[in-house]
Amino acid sequence: AHPATVRSLLLRGVFLFGPDEVDYLFSSGATFGQHPHAWAAYCRFIEDTSSDWERERTNLLGAYYQRLTSGDVAMQQAAASAFVGYELSISKTFVDSVVIEEELATPSALIPFALFEVVYMINGGFMRRGQLLDGCGVLKDHDIKVRIAHGRADYVCQPGAAYRLASTLENLGVDVSLEFVAGAGHSDSEPGLVDAMVRATDSLG
Repeated sequence: AHPATVRSLLLRGVFLFGPDEVDYLFSSGATFGQHPHAWAAYCRFIEDTSSDWERERTNLLGAYYQRLTSGDVAMQQAAASAFVGYELSISKTFVDSVVIEEELATPSALIPFALFEVVYMINGGFMRRGQLLDGCGVLKDHDIKVRIAHGRADYVCQPGAAYRLASTLENLGVDVSLEFVAGAGHSDSEPGLVDAMVRATDSLG
């Protein structure tokens, strides 16, 4: 949208807001394969607080939105804790339950984050389908360099999204590089990702 103000981009955890990405993460249960306990807990909160589970199980994001905006503070905090807890549980290759418990210790502070993410997911990032990839030509027009570091074991933002973006940029002639970091998940605190992002930043200097 504002290419004249950008010289380069360093990206980590690419998410293009494709319907497949949103469904994979929050609707279809695809994360169950690697994180069955996390997915089960994500669903169980809705089931345990639902008066119509058969309906709500087909629209889990909508169900979380309803609870996060219910006006019932206790319900809002519980929904935020369940939602954020799910994402934290699949964000790192080495899941530390103590760290997650610390992050969830103040449920009221989690509501803005959870609601923000749910609203954006429901609305496809407020973009038309495919808008990010379709607009990549502007990066070539303004000679913007792109470096992407993405965890090979990122179960929040699938590596395929980073590959699609890098391939699109490469085909357009953009100066782009993509590094899939072995042994790294989604969190930017993963040591391998930190190293990759530092090296990518150095390459832009």
